[in-house]
Amino acid sequence: MPEVVAQRLDVLAGVQQIGVVLDDTGERERAIPWLKRAAEAGGTRAMKRLAMVAFHQGKTEQTRAWLEHAAEAGETDAMALFGALLVGEGEVEKARPWLESAAEAGETYGAGILGISSVEHDRT
Repeated sequence: MPEVVAQRLDVLAGVQQIGVVLDDTGERERAIPWLKRAAEAGGTRAMKRLAMVAFHQGKTEQTRAWLEHAAEAGETDAMALFGALLVGEGEVEKARPWLESAAEAGETYGAGILGISSVEHDRT
């Protein structure tokens, strides 16, 4: 049984890496199906990459959804980015737990956004 799990993880990592490499080399359209396959199988790196693709395409709902999925799966930088997105949308209280979790995990961006949003929130 552990061998089967290891094989599935290797396949997921491979599929995810193919998508990332294709995207990094400017072949975004070819990358997207690979990234989606990996993300749907639980690949948090692919989820985060799909969020960035959606962001650059101006697709706010997709950006939010992929970041939220990655954050819920424990990707600390996605927690920080999702928290920052929520702060930008004025949802400071909803953002706080994500930013705190990211900061506790050592994500400095999350800690910075948490500090800034706390100062701004205290002013209102």
